[in-house]
Amino acid sequence: MFKEDLLETSEKVQYNIFKKVYVNNGKINKNNLCNELNISLPTLKNHLKKIEDLLDKCYKSKVKISSSKDFIFLKYDTGISLHCLTTCYIENSLKYKLLKFFFLNYQKNFTGIQLCNLFNVSLATLNRKILECNLILKEFDISIKNYELTGSQLQIAYFYYLLFWNNRIDISSVVSSNHNISEVIEKIFNTSLKINEKYPLYTWLKILIIRKRFFVEDFFMDEFTKKNLKILENNKIFIELKNFFEKDSLNKSSSTYLAYSTLCFILSFNIIPYKVIKEISIINESTPFKIFTLMTSEMSNL
Repeated sequence: MFKEDLLETSEKVQYNIFKKVYVNNGKINKNNLCNELNISLPTLKNHLKKIEDLLDKCYKSKVKISSSKDFIFLKYDTGISLHCLTTCYIENSLKYKLLKFFFLNYQKNFTGIQLCNLFNVSLATLNRKILECNLILKEFDISIKNYELTGSQLQIAYFYYLLFWNNRIDISSVVSSNHNISEVIEKIFNTSLKINEKYPLYTWLKILIIRKRFFVEDFFMDEFTKKNLKILENNKIFIELKNFFEKDSLNKSSSTYLAYSTLCFILSFNIIPYKVIKEISIINESTPFKIFTLMTSEMSNL
């Protein structure tokens, strides 16, 4: 999944204009840019106006784009990175808004008309955008059907982890001070995590807390899960994770599947250094670890 997949055709052009000016140290020749993007000067002018409006909405006076007869200029505070500015584009795209909405609002069934009113679009536009969202979701074998997310809950969690983490988007969620998952992981694996290694775990925990009602047996009846749970159920690492997820708002009925999903996540996304993981024999027997080992082996042979 690429960031540009979340943008409309015109938004992709605007994003590329903005990115090219940014990486060119805030100044670029108009004619050269038009030639690169295969657009006319009047079209460029229209795109610049939309970029200006979006930047004003997101950053007020902190980021400004302007132009002279021959050049485009971008001025911004030193603390604002390209990642931050990209997030501004992503969060304002309709496809992202729809994906986030269906992730967060699972408690109530919505009709197409209600969603049209919420997003101020026609029913035809809404359904077309959902089809485009489903093209993005297809890679994870999940989809939006009847205006709700369907498919494997683990795959849904994986997708939204990548969506939020890769785009550096923070999602609001109540995380108790007792739920310092990085400390638990460090203890379990007898290792120390760097700050940048802790953030993915925090994002993952937020996703689980938001969607915890789906992490129960009814949603994990497949043979793949049953087989791996059988391997892991009496393992000390798995039990420690279960204990962690039984605290406070993370209830006991979900703890088995939250622990299992988190262990799969750690193995699948290389959260813990490979040299630490491979020393734990019980994990070596799990399917996620075998897949990860096969992939790293094949990549090293390229």
